[in-house]
This record gives sequence, structure tokens and C-alpha cells, in this order.
Amino acid sequence: MKWFKPVKQIKKFFNKVDGYFKKVDAYLNKIKEAIKSEFTHKVRIQTIKYSPETHDVVVAKVVEMISDELNIPKSQVVPEADLIEDLGGDSLDVADLVVKFEYVFDLVINDDTAAEIVTVQDFLDYIKNQTKEDPPEEEQTQENQTEK
Repeated sequence: MKWFKPVKQIKKFFNKVDGYFKKVDAYLNKIKEAIKSEFTHKVRIQTIKYSPETHDVVVAKVVEMISDELNIPKSQVVPEADLIEDLGGDSLDVADLVVKFEYVFDLVINDDTAAEIVTVQDFLDYIKNQTKEDPPEEEQTQENQTEK
């Protein structure tokens, strides 16, 4: 029975650690909601949809948002720049940018996709690919007829 007491203490320790992880997770969710709430109250968001005509506007907005978030000059925000290694951001900065980009560009960026965003170009590509407008109905009808 000597071994029972240390096992019980270890189990108690792991339960306590698990409780801390749950508290941290809940806290991070509260922070994410606060960021969303603060951002939407501060800024009346006009969403931007990507199209060939709005390409320059989208690029300028992405550069502006990254520059503001990381407190760096816009000239440093180039497509090939790594958000963390080259621009000095951290994972929380990237998470903040993801949330802000979701609002500004009317996107949903899931956690797996967010983890794959490393460079400025990754953000631009995602925005471009997710906000493509549907082709006009005539083109859709022609495509459906050729498939048959």
C-alpha cells in the first residue's frame, strides 16, 4: 500500500494540471471574443471582396493591416516576408490578423488554414482564392450543359 499514496498524489497533480489547461483554454476563447468585439466596435467594417478590379485595394489593405498590427513600416511588408521571422510578429499577432482579416474580407479562416499562413503572400493568396466571385449564371449554365 506504500505505492498507493504516490499514485494518488500523481493523479491529483495531473487533475490539477488538466484544470489549469481548461482554464487557459477558456481564457484564450474569452480573449478571442474580446478582440472580435473590440475590433467591430472600433471600426465600422466595410468588407472588401477580391476581384481583378480590387486587387490593388486588397493588397494595400493587407499591407496596412499587417503594418499596423506589427508596428512596422509598410515598406517592410512585402509578399515574400515571413510574418514571424522577417517581420517580428508572434503567433498571437498572426491570430489577431486572422480575426481581423475574417471581418474585413468577409472570410472564415479555420485553425488548420491559419496555421499554414506564414507569409504575407499566403494571406493574399487565401483572400484571392476565397473571395472569387461566382461566374455569371450564363457561364454556369453553359458549363453544366457541356458536362452532360
